[in-house]
Amino acid sequence: MIQKNVNHPLSHDENSLWAQYFADEELKGIIIIDVRRTYPDITFFRDPRMIDLQLRILFNHSRHHHKTIPYRQGMHEILGIIVYAICSESLKINEYQ
Repeated sequence: MIQKNVNHPLSHDENSLWAQYFADEELKGIIIIDVRRTYPDITFFRDPRMIDLQLRILFNHSRHHHKTIPYRQGMHEILGIIVYAICSESLKINEYQ
């Protein structure tokens, strides 16, 4: 009996590790497009660290909750406000210490 290799990069098996990898890369591609559009006139959001932070947060949330709360366009704007508020408060706290 020939045993098929489900983890081959060309496998069409949706349960293969490669299928998950390609799905993850597609999701990251969608998210990064939105994240780069987050409040383009505010320099805070142009910082590569902030772009990466938002990408990782949205990707991990979407990957973990993909069945109940999948990624939707606009989530980056909500997250942007939250990240900006947290970072602003963190800077204020550091100034007082």
